[in-house]
Amino acid sequence: MYINDLGQNVSDANIHLYADDTIIYCFGSSPTAAIESLQKAFDKLQHTLMQGGVRALTPDRRTDPPRRAEASEADWPFLPTRQRTSSTPVHWRTGKKPSMNGAVTLQNRFTPLSDDPGLPNDHPLESSTRRTCNPSEGKRPERKLKARPETLIVGDSTVKDVQWFCSRNTKVLCFPNDMVSDMQERILKTVAKYPSVQNIVLHTGSNDVSKQKSEVLKQDFTGLIRTVSSMNAAVFISGPIPNIRGGEERFSRLLALNRWLSTTCGETGINFINNFHIFWESKHLFKENRFSLNKSAVKLFSSNLFYFLRHVTIANRCSCRSWRR
Repeated sequence: MYINDLGQNVSDANIHLYADDTIIYCFGSSPTAAIESLQKAFDKLQHTLMQGGVRALTPDRRTDPPRRAEASEADWPFLPTRQRTSSTPVHWRTGKKPSMNGAVTLQNRFTPLSDDPGLPNDHPLESSTRRTCNPSEGKRPERKLKARPETLIVGDSTVKDVQWFCSRNTKVLCFPNDMVSDMQERILKTVAKYPSVQNIVLHTGSNDVSKQKSEVLKQDFTGLIRTVSSMNAAVFISGPIPNIRGGEERFSRLLALNRWLSTTCGETGINFINNFHIFWESKHLFKENRFSLNKSAVKLFSSNLFYFLRHVTIANRCSCRSWRR
């Protein structure tokens, strides 16, 4: 007798034979039909074993619980549908929040232990025995006001990214398309918005050079210098930057403007910041368009501005101290 011959007579179920185990299973339209098929298959299997002189093991009644011989669909347990429970109150799910108009009174139950008729009204124990918590009064404190700027930098597209290298007390305003005449018209209104400003840096003129009218540009700068001379702040004129695009004519006009501004600012008492020598023949400081400054150039430009601001401010303080003496 071979073990593979056990399932030859079984047609009502399927048999899987393993090394030390045998599984009988079947499919049925109902539990009752499945049990009947399994019983028929087991009877045939037991008959085959008896013919070969092998007795099938039966469960021990002393250790194994008795099994039901029959089952019906009604015997299967019924699981009722459970409603979804949530710890969130109903008024939160419906969108209606509880009313918080009334004040919530908080009272310390250890108050009798601290009652002392001799304590003054402003004593910490006396003031902490009873508190009233009103939601309307529990507003978050307002954020601290931003630091008022002490230095104002106004200019064209060159100063666009200077703010990244400035401290909180410096404000940068960029007007990419402004000419010198536009700067003269807006500078008084702009400075009036920042009464705490002590230093004003103006960088303009690169857009005017493209017009190729040097005399008109000098007149516009003269009017701008005359306008800012009446301000109660230290004014700095930032000189042009010699970019590498535009040819020799544009370069010569920028160089002539830089020299004229240096002389004119010295005669009128306006501080002049020379940027020309830093960017002259420095192709590595410009972007691919050969006109805009890259990140390293902006950092260098910002450092040069604050170098003049710092040294001029220190010189002015020293002169004031010597004058007082």
